[in-house]
Amino acid sequence: MKRLFILCLLLAAPLAAQAPTKLFDVRGSGATTTTIEYRDAAAKDAVIDAICDQGNYDALDPATRPTKQAFANREIQFWLREKVKASREKAEQKKIVAPDVSDLP
Repeated sequence: MKRLFILCLLLAAPLAAQAPTKLFDVRGSGATTTTIEYRDAAAKDAVIDAICDQGNYDALDPATRPTKQAFANREIQFWLREKVKASREKAEQKKIVAPDVSDLP
């Protein structure tokens, strides 16, 4: 019985460790998926509000602007695209070989 209890504790420990302790945590949840796990609904609202504040959500026309959730998702998407683009440009710059001018008169 004692062994079963210890086994259950060992198996349950990784599950308990996965709960976010901060406002959110970003996890790879599959081969092609990354998930943002929020501590609770209030934490999710706080993060979305912060993204909307930084993205100037209130300046958009109230009649046509998306929901705060959709706006925050797009801001995250734009940020990730910018990072990937910068990485690709850096990789392309490394491919360019400077001509050897040391043997020129």
